[in-house]
Amino acid sequence: MPTNSTADPTRCCCNTAPTTTPLGPGVSRQCASRHVNGRNICIGNIIHIGRDALAQVIRPRQPCFKLSYRFQVQEMSWLSQERSRTGWYYRVLQEGFIKPGDEMALEERVNSAWTVSRVQHYLYIEMWNYEALGALATLELLGTETRSIFANRVKKVFENQEARLLGDSSATMDLWAENRLAQKQTETVWICSFRVQAVNPVDSPEDVKPGTHVRIKLGNGLIRAYSVVSGNQNCFELGVALDEEASRGGSVFLHDYLQGVTMSVSKFAAMFSLSTETDNHVLIAGGIGVAALVGSAL
Repeated sequence: MPTNSTADPTRCCCNTAPTTTPLGPGVSRQCASRHVNGRNICIGNIIHIGRDALAQVIRPRQPCFKLSYRFQVQEMSWLSQERSRTGWYYRVLQEGFIKPGDEMALEERVNSAWTVSRVQHYLYIEMWNYEALGALATLELLGTETRSIFANRVKKVFENQEARLLGDSSATMDLWAENRLAQKQTETVWICSFRVQAVNPVDSPEDVKPGTHVRIKLGNGLIRAYSVVSGNQNCFELGVALDEEASRGGSVFLHDYLQGVTMSVSKFAAMFSLSTETDNHVLIAGGIGVAALVGSAL
């Protein structure tokens, strides 16, 4: 069963939580389309895709805890459904070959009353509106799984959404660890290096990989991402430039940090990997941007 979302669902997620690090495209969707979203596409709409394929919108997607894992933000799945950024499912009416760049056109609007977003409103927000629940429980165009949810609610049987959104005990997110600023050193008039040590070292620390970065919780609710120059999970080095005019507060706060203070640091995350099929790599960077590549060159 193919799924659809807006043209750039990853950007939507990053806009929802701007402290997350940019990731590659895609959040488990088979199709992504411009100019269409949950507010203007309706349950039952028949869409012509490419030359031959026909698909019908049947129900919204329900995000699970894996979306939060992907963006390393605990509440991402919940925010996705609350803001109607989940996408939707199609039922394939006519098979056909599709490829990137194919046009998606509205073939028929069978129903104009129930947009995907409106269905989601009663799935997640106004969950006790029994008039709406009854209408959705009998909406034949709506997928069986979603209709069953509404039918159960009419009988006052409400599902537990926490299992879907949070996962079980084996899926507990361990995103942050306490670290100590062990050393701060001035490298130039506007760059400082910081040596950060784990308060509770692990037995097998993860080494710095190409493009590794961490997020740091600073004061006043700030969370900022910084490239890791060298080291491992127990002890690593950062290089941070300070431009007081351009800074949004993170670099200023970090440059003012006193040696010995503790701070919450995220797990290592690597934005790119080097090819293992070549003997040499050429890495080009300018200014403080070199910090992200030093670990790759070592």
